[in-house]
Amino acid sequence: MCYTATVLFVLLGTLSVHGEAHESPKVSDIVEPSIAKNGLLSLDKSKCLSSNLYKNEKSLLKIKSEGDYLCAFYAFQANKVSEHPCRTTADADLRYGLFKKCVDEVNKSNSNPTNTYKLGVNAFCDMTEEDKKEKLGLQHPKEEGMLLGSRRQ
Repeated sequence: MCYTATVLFVLLGTLSVHGEAHESPKVSDIVEPSIAKNGLLSLDKSKCLSSNLYKNEKSLLKIKSEGDYLCAFYAFQANKVSEHPCRTTADADLRYGLFKKCVDEVNKSNSNPTNTYKLGVNAFCDMTEEDKKEKLGLQHPKEEGMLLGSRRQ
């Protein structure tokens, strides 16, 4: 039943995420990093829109080549719900590097047999430290002696 509803939302052009309606991922929404724009690596972005490319442990372990990372990055960008979308090639370069590092860290952690937990790709995977602090409601200290996230009294 849930599967049918999800397919219906996709066919109608919207997705429901946490009770909010969002447009289905579009190829035109993806800003390419320079590795793709410079012709160093060419992919059909329309085949790289499914979140299944990065959403589970098995699919993450299949990400090995630069093309695999780029395709998963396209899917990640296309399925974001507005948090820090790439707007420029420079921004896409930065976030692509962060995404690749995140995928590698997730795979390394999940491959460790002594870990009693599993990690996954989430909204933080292409965020800078500043983005993460903003998302979590933390702030940079504005004055010497103030603690991170503290308020002036």
